[in-house]
Amino acid sequence: MSDQLHEPRETSGATTGGLLRYVRASAGEDAVAAVLERAGVPFTAEQFEDQSRWWSYDTRIRLFEAATEVLGDPRLMYRVGASALQSGLAHGLVILLRAMGTPRQVFRKLPRAVAKFSTTSTMEVLDAGATSATIRYTLHEGYRHSRLDCIYAQGLFSVVPMIFGLPEARIEHPACESDGHPACVYVVTWDRRSRLPRRSRETAGQEAELQALRGQLRILQSASTDLVGSEDVDTALERIVARAAEAVLAPAYLLAVRAPSGGDPLVHSAGVPAADVPRLVDDLLDHGDLGPNAVVVDVASARRAHGRLAAIYPDGEGAMGDESSMLAAYAGHAAASLDLIIALEDARQEADRAGALLELAHELSATTDAGAVSDIVSEALPRIVGCTSAGILMWDPATGSLRSHASTGLT
Repeated sequence: MSDQLHEPRETSGATTGGLLRYVRASAGEDAVAAVLERAGVPFTAEQFEDQSRWWSYDTRIRLFEAATEVLGDPRLMYRVGASALQSGLAHGLVILLRAMGTPRQVFRKLPRAVAKFSTTSTMEVLDAGATSATIRYTLHEGYRHSRLDCIYAQGLFSVVPMIFGLPEARIEHPACESDGHPACVYVVTWDRRSRLPRRSRETAGQEAELQALRGQLRILQSASTDLVGSEDVDTALERIVARAAEAVLAPAYLLAVRAPSGGDPLVHSAGVPAADVPRLVDDLLDHGDLGPNAVVVDVASARRAHGRLAAIYPDGEGAMGDESSMLAAYAGHAAASLDLIIALEDARQEADRAGALLELAHELSATTDAGAVSDIVSEALPRIVGCTSAGILMWDPATGSLRSHASTGLT
């Protein structure tokens, strides 16, 4: 986005937002302001809490460092990660993780989850058993490793069993890049059963899912209101892309719809290299398939098929679970909003056309000069037929040809 001063898309706003929400809940709004000031970032808390935005790895680490210093807690980032269910984890992701059934299955899919939040590291699951998992986490070349990032990751790992009503996981960290190792290694263990009665354990897990479902519903309702409030189709398309992250987290999005009046498709994207957009748009509209590293859904209503929306991941990554259903639900709301906006635009155009015809009739009734009539008609035509220029040609018997008598928008 233009107001991000071309920050690299390396860290999801879900991460920065979770951090600031934790700081606010722990120490108040003044502490949030102090974190932003100490980090030296020219952005607002509202921008950092928008999970559709992406930030650089450097900005992420500066926020981590500033928050740790402001709150005076060396283990702060662990607590931020461990509170992700309450303040940081995207609602849609919680629903997907719950659907996997067990912590073991979640840890097996964790590398794909990481791709939703960061593009600067690679995660490998070396082993995943019934009550333990071993994970290797490697920061890409060109980035300065931060121990705070390790502490944050450990907090996130601890949350996974809690999604299913189990106690938080225990984390061992035998190797860290900050200590000179080639990669960070984590050994995660958890209890297969909770000490809580079965009913209480099930209630705890269901409560996390219910909270996520409620949050997702609020997001869809808010998105619908926002989209319907768009002034025109182009603004609506921009907002559809901007809010797609609230349905499915991904590093990039592409939206292509057919222009209501014909012509070239209307295209909006985020995180997609400009040189790749034309090729991807052709594939998106012609085939509806961008390969295994993309989730593609139709933007269609009962009245009109508008086009397609895609959430795009890095090569080798892809969807987790049934993300296409989540994105399709959002696209359905977007399509209904586009139907309404197009209908309103059509109504405005019809009203403008009717006004132009009445004005034309009034002006023609007041003149009898052929030249004046030509001027009046040529000026009225763009508003009546929706063109950008118009001309009046009249037959000249003397020369046996048509001659221009009046024009608008022509040079």
